[in-house]
Amino acid sequence: MKNFSLPSALVSLLLAALLLTTTATAYAECAWVLWSRTGMPKAPLTDWTVAAAHQTEAACKSMLEGMLVAARQTFPNATRIGDSIHLRGADESYIMSSFYLCTPDTVDPRGPKGK
Repeated sequence: MKNFSLPSALVSLLLAALLLTTTATAYAECAWVLWSRTGMPKAPLTDWTVAAAHQTEAACKSMLEGMLVAARQTFPNATRIGDSIHLRGADESYIMSSFYLCTPDTVDPRGPKGK
């Protein structure tokens, strides 16, 4: 019986194809991105950053409610207005606001990247 071995270039090509297929499948499963940015008194807003990825727009938006529940564990006076969560201290003083945006994974709120 003969030993069968694939040339290393062919093995590398097959592994690369498998990796690309796996990555594309994982990326396709997360079609909605939850972006966040934070603002504090006397400080500029932070840049948009990716907070999470979801399969559907509904799942992306429902995560906001869970974030509000989590925020209220530390800041009972936390409120949600639209797609933002505002944190206030026990004396109702403003602490910070987090702004959220659910977009398709093809949209980047930071705008085009420079070259």
